[in-house]
Amino acid sequence: MQLCSRKIPTQEISCVSISDEIYNSCIGKTAPDFGKMRLSGFTGQNLTYKVVTVVDEPFVIKTVKQDGTIEWSGFSIDLLKILAKKINFQYEIFEGTAYGSLQKGENGSMVWSGMIGDIVSGRADFAVSAMTVTPQREKVVDFTKRYMDYAVGIV
Repeated sequence: MQLCSRKIPTQEISCVSISDEIYNSCIGKTAPDFGKMRLSGFTGQNLTYKVVTVVDEPFVIKTVKQDGTIEWSGFSIDLLKILAKKINFQYEIFEGTAYGSLQKGENGSMVWSGMIGDIVSGRADFAVSAMTVTPQREKVVDFTKRYMDYAVGIV
């Protein structure tokens, strides 16, 4: 399982990967310093991050209440809630369409779909899910170190 954020060029400003900040905070290595972050569309304090996820029980569970509101739960969402409280940030979750793969776009160029596409395009600041790290994905987003291994088997 991973948290991931888009890779940010570090040419003119000091940037820190949100995934590294979260991981180091979780293991108690360092206190997070989101003041170093330079995410598109954010200026000043009291930031609200856009978080994309896909339903994958028991990690991410979506419940639609009678009034139409959506309640998110599950292991990954619980972790997000704890991190938000510990690190002191706000977030809004939206549902992605898939994990993401590199596909040929309308004009023939290669584009990312799914949650990876949401992160790369800036529609999401980071993703929370049970996503597999692949070499292609690692080229465009930063992943945390694994915080859970998940394997399915037949007994």
